[in-house]
Amino acid sequence: MTFSPPYASPPPRPLVRASDFDYKALAAIYNDTRVDYIVPMPMNAARMQEYVEAYDVDLDASFIAVDVDGQPVGLGMVGIRDQRAWITRLGVMPSQRGKRLGQALMDAMVVAAWGRDCDRIQLEVISGNDPARGLFV
Repeated sequence: MTFSPPYASPPPRPLVRASDFDYKALAAIYNDTRVDYIVPMPMNAARMQEYVEAYDVDLDASFIAVDVDGQPVGLGMVGIRDQRAWITRLGVMPSQRGKRLGQALMDAMVVAAWGRDCDRIQLEVISGNDPARGLFV
C-alpha cells in the first residue's frame, strides 16, 4: 500500500482487507469497536451481510486493523457506487484508540477509493461524536 505525503511512514499497525473475514467475524469486530458508541447499533452476521449488500460495501476496499498478535482491533468500510465512495462503520476498540489506527484506516480507504476511480468520497459523522469529528477535521 502506498501512502502519499504527509504520510512518510506506514500505518502504526498492519491493515488487512475486510474481504479476508466472513460476515460473522466482521460483525464481531464491528460490535467490539462500538461497545461505548454514542448510538448503539449491534450487528450479527446476517445484518452485516445485508448492510454490505444494500450499501454496496466493497470489502476489498475496506480494512481491518490488527494488533501485533494479528487480532482485529479496528474496522473501516467503504461503499462504492459509480464514482462515489463513502466511509462507513469506522471504529477502533476503546483500548486501542489514540494510536493513529483510525487515521490509518481512513488513509487506506481513501487510497482504495481513489484506486477505483472515485471522484468523490463522503463521510457521515453522528452529531455529538466529537472524537470522530476530531479525526476528520
